[in-house]
Amino acid sequence: MASSSFVHLQCQSEYSVKNSLIRVPKLIKGVQQAGMDSVALTEDMSLFSAVKFYQKAIDYGVKPIIGAKVVVAFSSGQYDVIMLCQNNEGYLNLSELISKAYLSEYGIEGVSVTEEQLVEHQSGLIMVATSLSSDIAQLLLANESKLAEKKALSWKSIFSDRYYMSVQRTDRSSDEQLLHLTIELGLRLDIPIVATNDVQFLNKNEYEAHEARICIAEGGLLDDARRLKNFSESQYLKTADEMSELFADFPQLLNNTVEISKRCNLHFELFKKNYLPIFPTPKGQSISEFFKE
Repeated sequence: MASSSFVHLQCQSEYSVKNSLIRVPKLIKGVQQAGMDSVALTEDMSLFSAVKFYQKAIDYGVKPIIGAKVVVAFSSGQYDVIMLCQNNEGYLNLSELISKAYLSEYGIEGVSVTEEQLVEHQSGLIMVATSLSSDIAQLLLANESKLAEKKALSWKSIFSDRYYMSVQRTDRSSDEQLLHLTIELGLRLDIPIVATNDVQFLNKNEYEAHEARICIAEGGLLDDARRLKNFSESQYLKTADEMSELFADFPQLLNNTVEISKRCNLHFELFKKNYLPIFPTPKGQSISEFFKE
């Protein structure tokens, strides 16, 4: 498959139960049909889809990037970041990070990790500040540019060249304001920016079905004019050409997604090794010999 000019780094599947409509095999087929050679799957605080995603991607000749959208709690609230696995160490660290979140006490908004835990388990992971819900985005929207700069520099000092910020153009009210503020901050601090689309469904015409799913999860009504809509019709699996047209004024943001894909090289040895508990066996037999009996 020819190399693509863009890689989706923020996609969710049906494994993110409340949000996405996408089935994993259809995501891979959609990526392949769109002429893209790599994609990241970033479920909400989980890696439940990782093995299935990896298998299907390899089967279709698509490079899988495994990650998650991680909720980070701090003293006055919480925010989201995308964590992408560069290698097996990163996968183990992300697994442990998410496991700790589920083993701790749930907050009002659900499971989350602390910033200290994020730092402790950062090895082998690339961190991407989400466009709308990251700490940086929240500070920029609140006109706290100095605090945003301080926080971004702090993450850069920890993750070095593994720290990125992201922007979107998904027809939401704050997209353009955040895009320009984030790019200005990135240029000032020498932090690379990537374009994402926060993919929740495959095709544009699936938006209403997606909203119905959200209403079911939240107990809302589609025709409720007061209902807060957190998603837009633009959050479908855009092709590389569509993203190139959308970000024609900032092509480097697309190139940076390809560079991240090149840096993520996680390999699973699926079905090549057995990872069974070590059971005591009689007469010095191996586990396989014992099971044959």
